[in-house]
Amino acid sequence: MAPSTEPYHMRVTTYNHVRNFVSFALKFLEENPDRPLVLHTLPAADVTNDTTTASHGKRKRTDTDEAQPAPKRAKPSQSTDSVPRLLSVVEIIQREYLESRKIGQSGLHQYNEIGTLEDEGLAPATEHVDPLDAALRGKNFTKIRVTPFMRITLCTRPVPELVDKGSTYQGEPPVRKKSKAAKSRERAQRRQEKSSLED
Repeated sequence: MAPSTEPYHMRVTTYNHVRNFVSFALKFLEENPDRPLVLHTLPAADVTNDTTTASHGKRKRTDTDEAQPAPKRAKPSQSTDSVPRLLSVVEIIQREYLESRKIGQSGLHQYNEIGTLEDEGLAPATEHVDPLDAALRGKNFTKIRVTPFMRITLCTRPVPELVDKGSTYQGEPPVRKKSKAAKSRERAQRRQEKSSLED
């Protein structure tokens, strides 16, 4: 059976350790190079192939999980609160992935999407207020209540169809180059090896 190329969703939360997200993501990308990893802040009950322990990625949801008690539904505000952690996790994954590659190999392709739970139908819609119209009517400080979320897709290969759907593409990190210190150490090691061969 051919390996799956369907995106794998992992929900990033504020109450789990960053190292668990990072270690799971790096292992997943290593074992599934053709499968995109989608990290997001959407509420848990609203993603179909999310992990039940998505935050630490210990096991994938299966049909038997329906017999288990349903997880508490996340408050919409948690989608917003988790965005800074999501960004931190992705930056660490990008850095760790690049460091684990050989010199000269490229990093991960990254696609970013920002939206609101209201637009996705995951939170009750609020009355739309046009800020310009409100200002013209003399109403200052109008409150526009929406709940933003973020979704970031990481993959070892380009996924141009995500850009067509509205995601923004963030190119691969620059190819890692050897530092001056590393080059100096290599030269010293070569001199040492040469002198030991001459002796």
